[in-house]
Amino acid sequence: MIHLAIWTIIFTTGDDVPPIPLADIPNPPTFVFDKDIYPILESKCLTCHDKEGGLAEGDLDLTSVEAMTRGGKHGVGLTSGQGEESLIFLRSSRRLKPFMPPDGEGDPLTSEELTKLKLWIDQGAKPGENAMPAKDRSKGIAWESLPTGLMPALAIALSPDGTRVACSRGNVALVLDATSGTAITSLGGQTDFVQSLAWSPDGQKLAVGSHGQVRLWNVATDSAWPEPIVLQPISERANTITFSPDSLTIAVGAGVPSASGEITLWQSADGKEIKRLAEAHSDLVTSLAFRPDGQLLASSSADKFVKVFKVADCSVAKSLEGHTAAVLGIAWSPDGKQIASAGADSALKIWNVEAGEQSASITDHKQEVTAVRFLPGKQEIMTTAGDWLGRIWNANDGKLLRTLPGASDFLLSLDVSADGKVLLAGSQTGDVHLWNGEDGQPIRTLSPAPAPTP
Repeated sequence: MIHLAIWTIIFTTGDDVPPIPLADIPNPPTFVFDKDIYPILESKCLTCHDKEGGLAEGDLDLTSVEAMTRGGKHGVGLTSGQGEESLIFLRSSRRLKPFMPPDGEGDPLTSEELTKLKLWIDQGAKPGENAMPAKDRSKGIAWESLPTGLMPALAIALSPDGTRVACSRGNVALVLDATSGTAITSLGGQTDFVQSLAWSPDGQKLAVGSHGQVRLWNVATDSAWPEPIVLQPISERANTITFSPDSLTIAVGAGVPSASGEITLWQSADGKEIKRLAEAHSDLVTSLAFRPDGQLLASSSADKFVKVFKVADCSVAKSLEGHTAAVLGIAWSPDGKQIASAGADSALKIWNVEAGEQSASITDHKQEVTAVRFLPGKQEIMTTAGDWLGRIWNANDGKLLRTLPGASDFLLSLDVSADGKVLLAGSQTGDVHLWNGEDGQPIRTLSPAPAPTP
Protein backbone atom coordinates (compact mmCIF):
# COMPACT_ATOMS: atom_id res chain seq x y z
CA MET A 1 0.00 0.00 0.00
CA ILE A 2 1.32 3.41 -0.89
CA HIS A 3 0.92 5.92 1.91
CA LEU A 4 -0.03 9.23 0.31
CA ALA A 5 -1.76 12.34 1.65
CA ILE A 6 -3.23 14.42 -1.16
CA TRP A 7 -5.48 17.22 0.08
CA THR A 8 -7.85 16.87 -2.82
CA ILE A 9 -8.70 13.36 -1.80
CA ILE A 10 -8.80 13.85 1.93
CA PHE A 11 -10.80 17.04 2.11
CA THR A 12 -13.43 16.52 -0.53
CA THR A 13 -14.78 13.40 1.10
CA GLY A 14 -18.07 14.06 2.85
CA ASP A 15 -18.43 13.79 6.60
CA ASP A 16 -21.31 11.30 6.40
CA VAL A 17 -19.41 8.07 5.83
CA PRO A 18 -21.55 5.01 6.58
CA PRO A 19 -20.09 2.33 8.84
CA ILE A 20 -18.86 -0.86 7.18
CA PRO A 21 -21.49 -3.58 7.65
CA LEU A 22 -20.60 -6.89 9.23
CA ALA A 23 -20.68 -10.12 7.25
CA ASP A 24 -22.57 -13.27 8.16
CA ILE A 25 -20.10 -16.02 9.03
CA PRO A 26 -22.11 -19.14 9.97
CA ASN A 27 -20.55 -21.34 12.65
CA PRO A 28 -17.35 -19.29 12.84
CA PRO A 29 -14.17 -21.12 13.83
CA THR A 30 -11.92 -19.93 16.61
CA PHE A 31 -9.79 -17.21 15.04
CA VAL A 32 -6.17 -16.64 16.09
CA PHE A 33 -3.94 -13.67 15.52
CA ASP A 34 -1.02 -15.24 13.65
CA LYS A 35 -3.05 -17.12 11.04
CA ASP A 36 -6.28 -15.12 10.67
CA ILE A 37 -5.80 -11.52 11.82
CA TYR A 38 -2.16 -10.64 11.17
CA PRO A 39 -2.45 -11.16 7.35
CA ILE A 40 -5.39 -8.71 7.29
CA LEU A 41 -3.47 -6.09 9.24
CA GLU A 42 -0.33 -6.64 7.19
CA SER A 43 -2.15 -5.92 3.92
CA LYS A 44 -4.31 -3.03 5.17
CA CYS A 45 -2.76 -1.41 8.23
CA LEU A 46 0.92 -2.08 8.95
CA THR A 47 2.24 0.48 6.49
CA CYS A 48 1.23 3.09 9.05
CA HIS A 49 1.12 1.05 12.28
CA ASP A 50 4.37 -0.90 12.47
CA LYS A 51 6.53 0.74 15.12
CA GLU A 52 9.67 -1.25 14.37
CA GLY A 53 9.17 -0.54 10.67
CA GLY A 54 9.40 3.18 11.37
CA LEU A 55 5.75 4.27 11.33
CA ALA A 56 3.22 4.18 14.14
CA GLU A 57 0.59 6.83 13.56
CA GLY A 58 -1.10 7.79 16.79
CA ASP A 59 1.60 5.75 18.58
CA LEU A 60 -0.45 2.68 17.68
CA ASP A 61 1.45 -0.50 16.82
CA LEU A 62 -0.62 -3.33 15.32
CA THR A 63 2.09 -5.97 14.97
CA SER A 64 1.18 -7.96 18.08
CA VAL A 65 -1.68 -8.63 20.48
CA GLU A 66 0.35 -7.07 23.29
CA ALA A 67 0.97 -3.86 21.29
CA MET A 68 -2.69 -3.53 20.32
CA THR A 69 -3.81 -4.06 23.90
CA ARG A 70 -1.36 -1.38 25.03
CA GLY A 71 -2.78 1.01 22.41
CA GLY A 72 -1.59 4.52 21.57
CA LYS A 73 -2.35 8.17 22.11
CA HIS A 74 -6.07 7.65 21.50
CA GLY A 75 -6.46 4.86 24.06
CA VAL A 76 -6.36 1.08 24.46
CA GLY A 77 -6.47 -0.66 21.07
CA LEU A 78 -8.49 -3.69 22.07
CA THR A 79 -10.15 -5.19 25.11
CA SER A 80 -10.31 -8.96 25.08
CA GLY A 81 -13.88 -10.24 24.78
CA GLN A 82 -15.27 -6.81 23.81
CA GLY A 83 -14.95 -6.53 20.05
CA GLU A 84 -17.71 -4.00 19.56
CA GLU A 85 -16.18 -1.64 22.17
CA SER A 86 -12.56 -2.03 21.07
CA LEU A 87 -10.92 0.97 19.45
CA ILE A 88 -9.33 -0.93 16.57
CA PHE A 89 -12.76 -2.27 15.57
CA LEU A 90 -14.55 1.07 15.95
CA ARG A 91 -11.96 2.95 13.88
CA SER A 92 -11.54 0.35 11.13
CA SER A 93 -15.31 -0.19 10.84
CA ARG A 94 -15.82 3.59 10.45
CA ARG A 95 -17.98 3.81 13.54
CA LEU A 96 -15.60 6.23 15.29
CA LYS A 97 -13.30 8.96 13.93
CA PRO A 98 -10.51 9.15 12.96
CA PHE A 99 -11.25 6.26 10.59
CA MET A 100 -8.60 3.69 9.72
CA PRO A 101 -7.33 3.94 7.11
CA PRO A 102 -8.14 7.61 6.42
CA ASP A 103 -9.90 8.31 3.14
CA GLY A 104 -7.51 8.24 0.23
CA GLU A 105 -4.79 6.30 2.06
CA GLY A 106 -5.66 2.72 1.35
CA ASP A 107 -8.51 0.28 1.11
CA PRO A 108 -10.73 -0.17 4.18
CA LEU A 109 -11.31 -3.58 5.65
CA THR A 110 -13.96 -5.65 3.88
CA SER A 111 -17.06 -6.77 5.74
CA GLU A 112 -15.63 -10.28 6.06
CA GLU A 113 -12.25 -9.01 7.33
CA LEU A 114 -13.95 -6.70 9.81
CA THR A 115 -16.17 -9.51 11.07
CA LYS A 116 -13.17 -11.77 11.59
CA LEU A 117 -11.47 -8.99 13.57
CA LYS A 118 -14.51 -8.47 15.81
CA LEU A 119 -15.07 -12.20 16.37
CA TRP A 120 -11.38 -12.70 17.17
CA ILE A 121 -11.59 -10.04 19.88
CA ASP A 122 -14.91 -11.45 21.15
CA GLN A 123 -13.30 -14.90 21.38
CA GLY A 124 -10.53 -13.59 23.64
CA ALA A 125 -7.99 -12.17 21.14
CA LYS A 126 -5.98 -15.40 21.03
CA PRO A 127 -2.41 -14.97 19.72
CA GLY A 128 -2.01 -18.38 18.08
CA GLU A 129 0.80 -20.91 18.30
CA ASN A 130 3.33 -19.68 15.79
CA ALA A 131 5.59 -16.66 16.14
CA MET A 132 5.35 -13.93 13.58
CA PRO A 133 7.81 -14.30 10.71
CA ALA A 134 10.93 -12.25 11.28
CA LYS A 135 11.21 -9.06 9.31
CA ASP A 136 14.32 -7.27 8.14
CA ARG A 137 13.62 -3.74 9.30
CA SER A 138 17.21 -2.56 9.14
CA LYS A 139 16.41 -0.30 6.23
CA GLY A 140 12.90 0.71 7.26
CA ILE A 141 10.26 0.70 4.53
CA ALA A 142 11.34 -0.80 1.21
CA TRP A 143 10.41 1.87 -1.30
CA GLU A 144 9.94 0.85 -4.91
CA SER A 145 10.21 3.15 -7.89
CA LEU A 146 7.04 5.16 -8.26
CA PRO A 147 5.06 4.88 -11.48
CA THR A 148 5.14 7.91 -13.74
CA GLY A 149 1.57 8.82 -12.92
CA LEU A 150 2.18 8.79 -9.17
CA MET A 151 4.87 11.38 -8.55
CA PRO A 152 2.95 14.36 -7.18
CA ALA A 153 4.87 17.51 -6.26
CA LEU A 154 3.24 17.72 -2.84
CA ALA A 155 5.74 20.42 -1.86
CA ILE A 156 8.06 22.78 -3.72
CA ALA A 157 10.33 25.58 -2.51
CA LEU A 158 12.58 28.03 -4.36
CA SER A 159 15.86 29.01 -2.72
CA PRO A 160 16.10 32.68 -1.70
CA ASP A 161 18.70 33.38 -4.40
CA GLY A 162 16.44 31.81 -7.04
CA THR A 163 19.00 29.27 -8.25
CA ARG A 164 17.64 26.02 -6.78
CA VAL A 165 14.23 24.40 -6.56
CA ALA A 166 13.46 21.78 -3.91
CA CYS A 167 10.73 19.39 -4.99
CA SER A 168 9.20 16.37 -3.24
CA ARG A 169 9.40 13.11 -5.14
CA GLY A 170 8.17 10.14 -3.15
CA ASN A 171 10.22 9.83 0.03
CA VAL A 172 13.08 12.00 -1.25
CA ALA A 173 13.49 15.71 -1.77
CA LEU A 174 15.06 16.58 -5.10
CA VAL A 175 17.12 19.75 -5.36
CA LEU A 176 17.09 21.01 -8.95
CA ASP A 177 18.91 23.66 -10.89
CA ALA A 178 16.20 26.27 -11.43
CA THR A 179 17.37 27.03 -14.98
CA SER A 180 18.08 23.62 -16.45
CA GLY A 181 15.97 21.42 -14.21
CA THR A 182 18.94 19.12 -13.68
CA ALA A 183 18.88 17.29 -10.36
CA ILE A 184 21.71 18.52 -8.12
CA THR A 185 21.09 16.00 -5.36
CA SER A 186 18.44 13.87 -3.69
CA LEU A 187 17.94 14.12 0.06
CA GLY A 188 16.83 10.84 1.55
CA GLY A 189 16.28 9.41 5.02
CA GLN A 190 12.52 9.97 5.18
CA THR A 191 10.33 7.01 6.13
CA ASP A 192 7.29 8.34 4.29
CA PHE A 193 6.36 10.70 1.48
CA VAL A 194 7.89 14.16 1.75
CA GLN A 195 4.98 16.37 2.73
CA SER A 196 6.66 19.77 3.21
CA LEU A 197 9.74 21.78 2.25
CA ALA A 198 11.13 25.15 3.27
CA TRP A 199 14.34 27.15 2.70
CA SER A 200 15.50 29.44 5.45
CA PRO A 201 15.34 33.12 4.38
CA ASP A 202 19.13 33.41 4.76
CA GLY A 203 19.60 30.51 2.33
CA GLN A 204 21.61 28.47 4.83
CA LYS A 205 19.19 25.61 5.51
CA LEU A 206 16.59 23.42 3.82
CA ALA A 207 13.93 21.68 5.94
CA VAL A 208 12.33 18.44 4.68
CA GLY A 209 9.23 17.17 6.46
CA SER A 210 7.69 13.69 6.38
CA HIS A 211 6.11 11.35 8.92
CA GLY A 212 7.30 11.88 12.47
CA GLN A 213 10.28 14.06 11.66
CA VAL A 214 11.78 17.05 9.91
CA ARG A 215 15.32 16.76 8.52
CA LEU A 216 17.19 20.04 8.59
CA TRP A 217 20.01 20.24 6.03
CA ASN A 218 22.86 22.75 6.05
CA VAL A 219 22.97 23.88 2.41
CA ALA A 220 25.25 26.90 2.72
CA THR A 221 27.72 25.53 0.20
CA ASP A 222 27.49 23.56 -3.01
CA SER A 223 29.84 20.91 -1.66
CA ALA A 224 28.69 17.73 0.01
CA TRP A 225 26.09 18.60 2.63
CA PRO A 226 26.67 17.26 6.14
CA GLU A 227 24.21 14.92 7.82
CA PRO A 228 21.07 16.81 8.82
CA ILE A 229 19.74 17.74 12.22
CA VAL A 230 16.59 15.67 12.80
CA LEU A 231 13.68 17.42 14.50
CA GLN A 232 11.56 14.85 16.30
CA PRO A 233 9.20 13.71 17.54
CA ILE A 234 6.63 15.23 15.22
CA SER A 235 3.04 14.17 15.81
CA GLU A 236 2.09 12.15 12.74
CA ARG A 237 2.90 13.95 9.46
CA ALA A 238 4.86 17.18 9.14
CA ASN A 239 2.37 18.74 6.71
CA THR A 240 3.84 22.25 6.67
CA ILE A 241 7.10 23.99 7.60
CA THR A 242 8.03 27.65 7.76
CA PHE A 243 11.03 29.64 8.99
CA SER A 244 10.82 32.88 10.91
CA PRO A 245 11.96 35.94 8.92
CA ASP A 246 15.29 35.96 10.82
CA SER A 247 15.81 32.23 10.05
CA LEU A 248 16.30 31.43 13.75
CA THR A 249 13.03 29.58 14.38
CA ILE A 250 11.25 26.76 12.55
CA ALA A 251 7.52 26.19 12.91
CA VAL A 252 6.14 22.76 12.00
CA GLY A 253 2.44 21.96 11.61
CA ALA A 254 1.43 18.32 11.86
CA GLY A 255 -1.38 15.83 12.20
CA VAL A 256 -3.62 13.43 10.30
CA PRO A 257 -7.29 13.77 9.35
CA SER A 258 -9.83 13.81 12.20
CA ALA A 259 -7.19 14.07 14.94
CA SER A 260 -5.81 17.08 16.82
CA GLY A 261 -3.42 19.28 14.86
CA GLU A 262 -0.05 20.14 16.42
CA ILE A 263 2.29 23.11 16.05
CA THR A 264 5.88 22.93 17.29
CA LEU A 265 8.55 25.64 17.36
CA TRP A 266 12.25 24.68 17.12
CA GLN A 267 15.59 26.47 17.14
CA SER A 268 17.09 26.17 13.69
CA ALA A 269 20.69 26.32 14.95
CA ASP A 270 20.59 23.14 17.01
CA GLY A 271 17.12 21.63 16.60
CA LYS A 272 16.16 22.28 20.22
CA GLU A 273 12.41 22.33 20.85
CA ILE A 274 11.07 25.72 22.00
CA LYS A 275 7.34 25.18 22.39
CA ARG A 276 4.78 22.50 21.49
CA LEU A 277 1.06 23.17 21.02
CA ALA A 278 -0.35 19.64 21.00
CA GLU A 279 -3.93 20.77 20.31
CA ALA A 280 -3.43 23.92 18.28
CA HIS A 281 -6.37 22.86 16.08
CA SER A 282 -9.06 20.21 16.32
CA ASP A 283 -7.90 18.67 13.02
CA LEU A 284 -4.61 18.47 11.14
CA VAL A 285 -2.60 21.65 10.49
CA THR A 286 -2.26 22.33 6.76
CA SER A 287 -0.25 25.55 6.52
CA LEU A 288 1.83 27.98 8.63
CA ALA A 289 3.14 31.48 7.94
CA PHE A 290 5.05 34.01 10.04
CA ARG A 291 4.04 37.64 9.77
CA PRO A 292 6.83 39.64 8.07
CA ASP A 293 7.94 41.08 11.43
CA GLY A 294 8.06 37.57 12.96
CA GLN A 295 5.84 38.47 15.93
CA LEU A 296 2.75 36.52 14.83
CA LEU A 297 2.32 33.03 13.40
CA ALA A 298 -0.76 32.17 11.35
CA SER A 299 -2.02 28.60 10.93
CA SER A 300 -4.71 26.89 8.90
CA SER A 301 -6.37 23.57 9.46
CA ALA A 302 -8.80 20.97 8.21
CA ASP A 303 -11.04 22.16 11.05
CA LYS A 304 -11.98 25.13 8.76
CA PHE A 305 -10.29 27.73 10.99
CA VAL A 306 -7.43 30.16 10.54
CA LYS A 307 -5.68 31.02 13.79
CA VAL A 308 -3.12 33.68 14.66
CA PHE A 309 -0.70 33.01 17.53
CA LYS A 310 1.60 35.42 19.38
CA VAL A 311 5.08 33.98 18.92
CA ALA A 312 6.32 35.31 22.28
CA ASP A 313 3.97 33.19 24.39
CA CYS A 314 2.10 31.09 21.76
CA SER A 315 -1.24 32.48 22.92
CA VAL A 316 -4.09 32.81 20.41
CA ALA A 317 -4.47 36.38 19.17
CA LYS A 318 -7.20 35.77 16.57
CA SER A 319 -9.42 32.93 15.42
CA LEU A 320 -10.89 33.46 11.95
CA GLU A 321 -13.94 31.49 10.88
CA GLY A 322 -15.61 31.58 7.48
CA HIS A 323 -14.55 28.65 5.30
CA THR A 324 -17.05 25.82 4.89
CA ALA A 325 -14.38 23.16 4.31
CA ALA A 326 -10.73 22.58 5.15
CA VAL A 327 -8.41 25.56 4.84
CA LEU A 328 -5.47 24.33 2.74
CA GLY A 329 -3.15 27.35 2.66
CA ILE A 330 -2.50 30.81 4.12
CA ALA A 331 -0.26 33.79 3.43
CA TRP A 332 0.47 37.20 4.98
CA SER A 333 0.36 40.41 3.01
CA PRO A 334 3.71 42.26 2.75
CA ASP A 335 2.51 44.90 5.25
CA GLY A 336 1.33 42.24 7.72
CA LYS A 337 -2.22 43.62 7.88
CA GLN A 338 -4.00 40.90 5.86
CA ILE A 339 -4.10 37.14 5.62
CA ALA A 340 -5.21 35.30 2.50
CA SER A 341 -6.60 31.79 2.96
CA ALA A 342 -7.19 29.05 0.40
CA GLY A 343 -9.99 26.57 0.95
CA ALA A 344 -11.19 23.17 -0.14
CA ASP A 345 -14.54 24.96 -0.50
CA SER A 346 -13.09 26.58 -3.68
CA ALA A 347 -12.91 29.96 -1.95
CA LEU A 348 -10.09 32.45 -1.54
CA LYS A 349 -10.71 34.66 1.48
CA ILE A 350 -8.92 37.83 2.56
CA TRP A 351 -8.94 38.79 6.24
CA ASN A 352 -8.36 42.04 8.08
CA VAL A 353 -6.26 40.61 10.90
CA GLU A 354 -6.54 43.50 13.35
CA ALA A 355 -10.33 43.56 13.07
CA GLY A 356 -10.55 39.76 12.87
CA GLU A 357 -12.98 40.09 9.99
CA GLN A 358 -13.29 38.86 6.45
CA SER A 359 -12.75 41.69 3.96
CA ALA A 360 -13.26 39.72 0.71
CA SER A 361 -14.32 36.29 -0.50
CA ILE A 362 -13.43 35.19 -4.04
CA THR A 363 -15.40 32.22 -5.30
CA ASP A 364 -14.33 32.12 -8.96
CA HIS A 365 -12.24 28.97 -8.62
CA LYS A 366 -13.84 25.86 -10.06
CA GLN A 367 -12.19 23.41 -7.63
CA GLU A 368 -10.21 23.38 -4.39
CA VAL A 369 -7.81 26.28 -3.86
CA THR A 370 -4.72 24.36 -2.82
CA ALA A 371 -2.18 27.10 -2.01
CA VAL A 372 -1.83 30.89 -1.80
CA ARG A 373 0.94 33.53 -1.69
CA PHE A 374 1.12 37.31 -1.74
CA LEU A 375 3.53 38.67 -4.33
CA PRO A 376 6.41 40.54 -2.66
CA GLY A 377 5.81 44.26 -2.30
CA LYS A 378 2.39 44.11 -3.99
CA GLN A 379 -1.28 43.82 -3.14
CA GLU A 380 -1.48 40.85 -5.48
CA ILE A 381 -2.19 37.24 -4.61
CA MET A 382 -1.25 34.05 -6.43
CA THR A 383 -3.36 30.92 -6.06
CA THR A 384 -3.19 27.37 -7.37
CA ALA A 385 -6.19 25.10 -7.70
CA GLY A 386 -7.48 21.74 -8.78
CA ASP A 387 -8.70 23.13 -12.10
CA TRP A 388 -5.11 23.16 -13.46
CA LEU A 389 -4.82 26.94 -13.29
CA GLY A 390 -2.65 29.39 -11.43
CA ARG A 391 -4.14 32.84 -10.99
CA ILE A 392 -3.13 36.33 -9.87
CA TRP A 393 -5.71 38.42 -7.97
CA ASN A 394 -5.96 42.02 -6.84
CA ALA A 395 -6.00 41.84 -3.03
CA ASN A 396 -7.90 45.13 -2.71
CA ASP A 397 -10.93 44.41 -4.88
CA GLY A 398 -10.65 40.66 -5.58
CA LYS A 399 -10.49 41.10 -9.35
CA LEU A 400 -8.69 38.54 -11.48
CA LEU A 401 -5.56 40.10 -12.98
CA ARG A 402 -3.92 37.19 -14.82
CA THR A 403 -4.37 33.50 -15.49
CA LEU A 404 -1.18 31.45 -15.65
CA PRO A 405 -1.33 29.06 -18.63
CA GLY A 406 0.49 25.83 -19.34
CA ALA A 407 -0.14 23.59 -16.35
CA SER A 408 -0.75 19.97 -17.26
CA ASP A 409 -2.56 18.67 -14.19
CA PHE A 410 -3.97 19.37 -10.74
CA LEU A 411 -1.80 22.00 -9.03
CA LEU A 412 -0.88 21.06 -5.46
CA SER A 413 1.79 23.51 -4.29
CA LEU A 414 3.31 26.88 -5.09
CA ASP A 415 6.10 29.29 -4.26
CA VAL A 416 7.17 32.79 -5.29
CA SER A 417 10.72 34.11 -5.64
CA ALA A 418 11.93 36.69 -3.13
CA ASP A 419 11.75 39.43 -5.77
CA GLY A 420 8.42 38.25 -7.21
CA LYS A 421 9.88 37.76 -10.67
CA VAL A 422 9.38 33.99 -10.76
CA LEU A 423 6.20 32.07 -9.85
CA LEU A 424 6.24 28.31 -9.36
CA ALA A 425 3.62 25.58 -9.01
CA GLY A 426 3.95 21.82 -8.52
CA SER A 427 1.48 19.44 -10.14
CA GLN A 428 0.08 16.02 -9.41
CA THR A 429 2.24 14.60 -12.21
CA GLY A 430 5.39 15.96 -10.55
CA ASP A 431 6.05 18.76 -13.04
CA VAL A 432 7.17 22.12 -11.68
CA HIS A 433 5.86 25.04 -13.74
CA LEU A 434 7.62 28.41 -13.75
CA TRP A 435 6.00 31.68 -14.88
CA ASN A 436 7.17 35.27 -15.26
CA GLY A 437 5.88 37.21 -12.28
CA GLU A 438 5.36 40.41 -14.31
CA ASP A 439 3.26 39.18 -17.21
CA GLY A 440 2.31 35.62 -16.18
CA GLN A 441 3.89 34.02 -19.26
CA PRO A 442 5.44 30.55 -18.96
CA ILE A 443 9.20 30.44 -18.45
CA ARG A 444 9.78 26.69 -18.40
CA THR A 445 8.52 23.42 -17.01
CA LEU A 446 10.80 21.19 -14.95
CA SER A 447 10.11 17.46 -15.17
CA PRO A 448 12.65 16.18 -12.69
CA ALA A 449 14.23 12.77 -12.82
CA PRO A 450 15.70 11.25 -9.67
CA ALA A 451 19.33 11.91 -8.71
CA PRO A 452 21.50 9.61 -6.57
CA THR A 453 20.76 9.87 -2.88
CA PRO A 454 23.84 10.94 -0.88
